Amino acid sequence: MRFIKKRYISFLILLSLCLVEYAQAKEYLYVTHERRDIVSVIDIKEKKVIKKIHVGKGPTDIAFYPEKKLIAVSHKGESSEFIWLIDSTTYKSKQKTMSAITRHRERGSSHLQFNDNYTRLYAIDDENNHLEIFDTKDWKPIKKVDLDLKPMAITLSPANKEAYITTLYKGSIHILDLESNAIKGNIVIDGAPADVAVSKDGKTLYISDIVNSKIIIMEWSTKKILKNIVVGNRPKRLLLNPDGKTLYVANYYSNSITVIDTERMEAAAVIPSGILPFDIALSKDGRWLFSSNYDESSISIIDTKTNKVAEKILVEIYPSRIEFASF
Repeated sequence: MRFIKKRYISFLILLSLCLVEYAQAKEYLYVTHERRDIVSVIDIKEKKVIKKIHVGKGPTDIAFYPEKKLIAVSHKGESSEFIWLIDSTTYKSKQKTMSAITRHRERGSSHLQFNDNYTRLYAIDDENNHLEIFDTKDWKPIKKVDLDLKPMAITLSPANKEAYITTLYKGSIHILDLESNAIKGNIVIDGAPADVAVSKDGKTLYISDIVNSKIIIMEWSTKKILKNIVVGNRPKRLLLNPDGKTLYVANYYSNSITVIDTERMEAAAVIPSGILPFDIALSKDGRWLFSSNYDESSISIIDTKTNKVAEKILVEIYPSRIEFASF
């Protein structure tokens, strides 16, 4: 009986510790400001900026490495040190990653994406038109892949063991083999693909066409177009919610976000988000959608149950890429 009581007490202590840990878990948004050379840190619970991290010249994208609590920030400045690694607990730069290719002009942007197990960091340079793949053990580039003109985004599909790299000027989407790190084919559309989202099972691709203001729904195995959905003007960023039933589309020139029901393959709502929605991010549970409003100096907090803006957080001018993190 005494042994059972001890085990019960131990269980209660462990449970209480877990509850405390859960209660103390915090959620943040990291926001790049290209023309201010800073990254803003927003405490989501407090709904305010708690820190401005000074980074390199022209920060253009951001990616989060949860296990090591690292923030990777890419830059467009004239420097070969174009990726900074920042400790998210101290807000200090821990390391600067050397690119194999030196940027000669302060133009364009670079886009970042970690793979699922965080062993690789993929960096796209849309001015030099190439992809660099970094090993996260030593943060050194292990391969450079040449791309078509103006690559815009990279989306990984672990289910298909490939990644999709959109390029604007030829209407092509490169298919990158994640094992060989080589381009194994292309998908070509009659338009300008800006971003791709992939269903969790890898069977469906969603492609934003910024020229024709539509979302293309494509069957992965056959590359057959299942449906075209007209959305707002210049749809740039796409984001699937965790259950895959809803696709969010940031319509840059329409100042709105289109909500697409992926099961019915039709638009379910249009949310007035803010002026020039540049990027979007979701909370871990999918309840809140965040939109960086480039020409409004704000972040919109959108309730995904009502599809309405619940609140706006004022930030520095020209907020661009945003990344959600919880730890």
